[in-house]
Amino acid sequence: MKLKKHFNEKIEKKAFVRKVFNEIAPRYDLVNHLLSFGIDYRWRKKLIKMMSEKNPQRILDIATGTGDLAIKAAKKTTAHIDGYDIAENMLVKAKEKVERKKLSKRISFEEKDCENLGKSDVFDAVIMGFGIRNFNNTQKTLESILTALKKDGSCYILEFSTPETKFFRKLYFFYLSVFLPLIGWLFTGNRHAYLYFQKSIKGFYSGNDFLELMTKAGFSKVKQHKMTAGIASIYIGVK
Repeated sequence: MKLKKHFNEKIEKKAFVRKVFNEIAPRYDLVNHLLSFGIDYRWRKKLIKMMSEKNPQRILDIATGTGDLAIKAAKKTTAHIDGYDIAENMLVKAKEKVERKKLSKRISFEEKDCENLGKSDVFDAVIMGFGIRNFNNTQKTLESILTALKKDGSCYILEFSTPETKFFRKLYFFYLSVFLPLIGWLFTGNRHAYLYFQKSIKGFYSGNDFLELMTKAGFSKVKQHKMTAGIASIYIGVK
């Protein structure tokens, strides 16, 4: 499968993303934690802490993957959580984890294309961890999230961002170019998936550019919380 073909053609990008996430699902969590040296636990924990301060009762976790954010949200709140994802194999792992933790009554999963949610005024909060860059149309996805939120509901998006300092930015991009695809390939045997991740991280909106997209989509009170020297950020917007 040619990476460039699927990266450039929007119709096929969706199929490509579904395929690679289905393929790497068995070791997705392990590789994530290895690649971030375990720091991703803290990033997710921070997002859930910020979100839980508003005491939401209905939460949507978009691009839920193996359900890490949904599970953390269930432990920190009394809310019911819906988790949507395009990759069936990721949802299989998510359901297994939720059943082990006896949270099936509060967390439900659905295989769904999240670019068009088809929901209106349903959720108190929408959360997403490292998923927004995988959509064909970022603007359209943000607009769909806004529609799905209730009035005064909030969106919390955790995504990789570009470090501001020149030295750390060079070090970070070197790591993305060399070690990310190497480690991903060694542990999953799927090099093209992690080459895609490298390119999608480098080429995605960061900082004020992403906040501008949120504002254009209709969100108010948009803000960015930088973490770990700007490697990742939590973007927040209110309906």
